[in-house]
Amino acid sequence: MERDVEALRKKYPEINILLGIETNFNSHRGFIDLLPSEISALDVVVCGYHFMVKPDRFKDVFKFWLPNFIQQVFKTKGQFMYSRNTDMYIKAIEKYQIDVVSHPNYGIKIDVVEVAKACKHFGTYFELNGRRISMTDELFAKVVDTGVEFVANSDAHRIEEIGDVLIVTEAIDRIGMPYSQLANWDNLPVWRSKKVARALGHLEI
Repeated sequence: MERDVEALRKKYPEINILLGIETNFNSHRGFIDLLPSEISALDVVVCGYHFMVKPDRFKDVFKFWLPNFIQQVFKTKGQFMYSRNTDMYIKAIEKYQIDVVSHPNYGIKIDVVEVAKACKHFGTYFELNGRRISMTDELFAKVVDTGVEFVANSDAHRIEEIGDVLIVTEAIDRIGMPYSQLANWDNLPVWRSKKVARALGHLEI
C-alpha cells in the first residue's frame, strides 16, 4: 500500500495524496485493530464502529459485539451499553493518535457530547459524514458547543459522490455553526498524529 501511494505521488505531484486507513473498535476496553507502531507510517488514522467487524477476543463477542448488534437490529435501548460504548470511544481516543472519529452515533449509540469533549482535549476531529449525521439538530448543537473541530467527509462510494457534503452544510446552516469550526472548509486539517510527531521532533514543521 505504501509503495502504491509513493508511486502515485510521483505520477501526480500536483496532488497531495495521503496514506490513511479507517480502523475499527474491537474491544469494549478501547482497543482498535491497528498497532500503535503502524500509526507512524500513516498520514491519517480514522476510527469508527462497524458492526460487521467482529472483535479479536472471544469475551468481547458477548461484552461488546453481540449486545450492540442486538440493539442495532431490534432498535432497543440500554443505558449500560450506552455508557460502555462511550467509555470505549474515550479510551481509544486516549490510547491512540486517532485523527478522526468517523460517523459518531451511527451503528452504535454513544454520548456524542462526552466523546466530542475527549476529541477536543486530545486534538481528534469529529467527522460530519456526507451520507448521514446520526444526531438530532439539538444534539448536534450541543456537540458544537463543546468547541470540538470537525471535518466534513462525503463518504463517497462512487466517483460522482466525491465531495458531496450537502447534508453536512445543510445541518451546519440549520443550527448556525460557524464554518471556522470545520477544519477542512477553507484550510487543510492539521492531523493529530502529525502534531505529536512534530512535538517529538520527528517531523519538520
